[in-house]
Amino acid sequence: MGRRHCIIVDCTRYAIRPTNHCIGHGGGSRCTTLGCLLGAQRSTKHCVRHGGGRQCMFVGCTRSTQGSTEHCIGHGGGRRCITMGCTRGAKSFSEHCKGHGGGRRCMFVGCTRSAVDQGCLCVGHGGGRRCTTTGCTRSAVGPTDNCKTHGGGRRCAITDCARSAQWPTGLCVEHHGGKRCSNLLAHPVSFGPPDTLYHADRAAGLCFGCHMHQLPEKHIWYPRREQLLVAEIQRRLSIELEKATTLVHDCPIQGSCAMVRPDLFYDFLQGWLSIECDEGGEAHTETANKYDTIYHGLANRRGLILRINPDGPQPLFVKGGLAGQGKAYSASMHFSSKMEMIEQKLKQMIGRILGAETWDGFEVVKLFF
Repeated sequence: MGRRHCIIVDCTRYAIRPTNHCIGHGGGSRCTTLGCLLGAQRSTKHCVRHGGGRQCMFVGCTRSTQGSTEHCIGHGGGRRCITMGCTRGAKSFSEHCKGHGGGRRCMFVGCTRSAVDQGCLCVGHGGGRRCTTTGCTRSAVGPTDNCKTHGGGRRCAITDCARSAQWPTGLCVEHHGGKRCSNLLAHPVSFGPPDTLYHADRAAGLCFGCHMHQLPEKHIWYPRREQLLVAEIQRRLSIELEKATTLVHDCPIQGSCAMVRPDLFYDFLQGWLSIECDEGGEAHTETANKYDTIYHGLANRRGLILRINPDGPQPLFVKGGLAGQGKAYSASMHFSSKMEMIEQKLKQMIGRILGAETWDGFEVVKLFF
């Protein structure tokens, strides 16, 4: 008498006694782990995922071996990627790992990335688990049900901070988490080194400033709008600004718990003045505790903050000059008249700080042209 076949229509595999189904359709003994429906391996009571079958020979590893090898995928078992220099495991029935084109690929036209979970799309094109927040189409992070913006993934370990933690630390960027510049001697110990996330050559392990100083051949430098504005302010108000005892330029303020940096910060004995080139103006989000975080150490002193938006209907700068060619910014036809207004406003603000007027905390003044 021949072996019985699985009773599922069009299935040609053999049934596993004492059931009438093959392993793929629920036959044979099942994994005893709560909620798992996979088949148990050989004489064990668990599937491969939950430790069933032969165990990896690597000391302390409890995962199952792959194929005829004596190790799990993580310790070199199973088929390996055939790409030269790659030591990762090959995926599914291919000869490559995911990074080199193995496994199922995204079905979106023109996409070469790997499909996730049991779907046919990559994360970027809608594959995998999605954020459960109404109206959000981004992917869920880690074992959570939400994207990073809506609270998914690891959160910052600082009490009451809800920002996303940055690998390899348990802190957010604002609390000095993530990868930091390796050139420690170039940065004040009290502030800590800046992050390394904002330029393309991450392998160098340097912040943007150190990267530009040590590897100038990789940079084509164009002055930013804030740099042009700061230089003109310092030129026009050199006498008034000399009365300040401390100048902080594009660096965190001492005592601040944030890495956000004002473009110019002047500390007078009677108070302080902060100047921000605010590209985008009102489009920038102002949270209730934004300024409290940046100027944390100055809560008991009076101060003034001037926000200048150079991108309004009458912009201060144009890209590529008046001809509109090139990437560099230069002064527009409105630059001189608007700088006159900025100069007068700053003189008034410095006069208030140096004068006898009193007020609590700080005030924000906007010049959005």
